[in-house]
Amino acid sequence: MKVVKIFSLVFILVFLLVGCKPDLVVKNLNVTWDAANKKAKAEIANIGNKDAGSFEVYFNGVEDPVSPNRRPQVSNNIPTLAKGNSKILEADFAPLVHPDNNNLGNVYKILVLVDPKNAVEESNENNNEKEVPIPATNCVDFEQQVLDTVYHVGNIFTESGVEINIQSFDWGGGQWTNTGYAKIENRQFAGHTGQDIQVNNVNLSFNFGGPRESLSLRFGEYGGNLNININGDFRNFQDFADINGATIGGVTISVANGFGNDRGFLQLSGTINSFAIGGQELWIDHVCP
Repeated sequence: MKVVKIFSLVFILVFLLVGCKPDLVVKNLNVTWDAANKKAKAEIANIGNKDAGSFEVYFNGVEDPVSPNRRPQVSNNIPTLAKGNSKILEADFAPLVHPDNNNLGNVYKILVLVDPKNAVEESNENNNEKEVPIPATNCVDFEQQVLDTVYHVGNIFTESGVEINIQSFDWGGGQWTNTGYAKIENRQFAGHTGQDIQVNNVNLSFNFGGPRESLSLRFGEYGGNLNININGDFRNFQDFADINGATIGGVTISVANGFGNDRGFLQLSGTINSFAIGGQELWIDHVCP
């Protein structure tokens, strides 16, 4: 009998010392991510047996690749959260849009971290986060195409609901050629995972089915000249860095890298009614309106 009483006493002491603590979790996480809104909403709950004191909650925009500057994060402070209660938090990432973070074009998921600084001693420290991917858009990533397929001038194919037309390429000085091709590859020369497309002496014209307010893409450019046509404004240039900060067709251009023989990011900001791009030793991927 004494053994039973001692065991019961030990159990009660363990419960008081260990079990009677807060336990903070992310119960729900929803993300709205489009041209007009870049927001996340999360329900933070205390499912433990004790009220929680002050703690922080981070909403992180997880990137690939990671931006060297202005990494997207929205933080909140919760002064207290009673046991059994929850609180809804919202994070607006739109004010964080900046060329240094590719205008949030690298963000592929939202990660919510509860009490990242361990200000609250919890009964379970391993359930403090939740993540969701950015909702799918009609990004063209060429994953729907058959590997090694080759397209020539005049060919049209569809990817993610976007019509892509293979067109002639300008070498410069009005010397147009129809002899080039575009090829579906899997060498990640554009700097993204999976398949991309080699653009060899052709232009790719993208029909998104209507105007778009912005557009971004990843590129790998390894020689020769380049073409771009935005809203009927055609340019022939040498490297993507040459058009960084330019306005073409009423659209502002922002480029990361693009000095030749490198990978980078192209961002267009403004109403885009038509868009075409091409090169000689060019690979592109993840074209996102």
